[in-house]
Amino acid sequence: MAVAEARGWKVTATRGTPGQDDEIFVEALAHTRFLALPVDVVIRLTDEGGTTYVDMRSSSRYIRHDFGDNAHRITAFMSALDDEVQGAAAGTAASQ
Repeated sequence: MAVAEARGWKVTATRGTPGQDDEIFVEALAHTRFLALPVDVVIRLTDEGGTTYVDMRSSSRYIRHDFGDNAHRITAFMSALDDEVQGAAAGTAASQ
């Protein structure tokens, strides 16, 4: 949630509860880099025991060809999420 909000996305819905459900969905509203047109984003987190898988969909509402905008949004989000997770892991290791 923090990574999505830091990117300026408005979280519009969530489904599932961390620690209780095996899958959690986060729906958000982003905007295109040019013209600020709305884009629907869905992030799914799947708990597989010791590993959590993250997959994501980004879909422009009004334009058919996005010139790579959705792919860029997904790649940038996943990179930022990796950085956030590694930072949290480093902080946990340092406090032990």
